[in-house]
Amino acid sequence: HSFEKQYIDKNLNRQVSTEDINKYYQDKSDNFLLKQNIIKCMFVQTPKTAPNLNQFRRNFRAYPDGNQEDLYSYITQFSSKSYVEDSTWVIFDELIYGTPLETLQDKKQFLTKNTYSETSDSEYIYFLKIFDYKISEEISPLEFIKEDIENIIINKRKIALKKELEETIYEQAERNKEFEIYNN
Repeated sequence: HSFEKQYIDKNLNRQVSTEDINKYYQDKSDNFLLKQNIIKCMFVQTPKTAPNLNQFRRNFRAYPDGNQEDLYSYITQFSSKSYVEDSTWVIFDELIYGTPLETLQDKKQFLTKNTYSETSDSEYIYFLKIFDYKISEEISPLEFIKEDIENIIINKRKIALKKELEETIYEQAERNKEFEIYNN
């Protein structure tokens, strides 16, 4: 086992090209159905006592066309929770956990009908701007599962290396008559 691990560590190609990832994704896309709703968005939780909420609301709704510098500055200063990676997929349920949106009955309908949402509870106002979404059971976007595909490809290479090592050892032992087969 130790020798096998050392051999694999030494000989495994861990570089996975974009072409390899794309080809695997195209060939196996049916294996990548989403189990949860995902979105690209901006999300900000701000205390109701934060200053200039109306100006922030206008900047937030206007994003990306509005004054982004003011928007990010406000978020940094006053938000208690935010997600501003607007080009990265995030799991919708994880994002809205602990907010009034968590109790939505039909999340699919909410995502298909809304690009902007504002809700509140006793302490906070929650701003959500949705740029893109995918519903569970749809095929996952490549960028959401790219790392998983890289790991799958590397694992397949490990298995192939292990099999190659076993075959090489077996053939070498057979050639050198270094083993015998016993029948009961």
